[in-house]
Amino acid sequence: MYQPEMKEGVVRSLYRMKRASGKPMTKALEEVVVTGFAAAEKERVCPLCREEGNDDCENCYLNQRREHGEN
Repeated sequence: MYQPEMKEGVVRSLYRMKRASGKPMTKALEEVVVTGFAAAEKERVCPLCREEGNDDCENCYLNQRREHGEN
């Protein structure tokens, strides 16, 4: 699986958020990422994803139906 590298300043900020929330680093990171999905350009991402043969929209956080609680 792909392991992205993050700048040291990003890791330090994430560590501060983790400490403030009292959650493990993985949970703190997950919350940041899921929140970021809300800001994604779904209109651009979803068609490109489907072009590549991905059809697992049901499990994707960018799925607009999931966003509205329809899944």
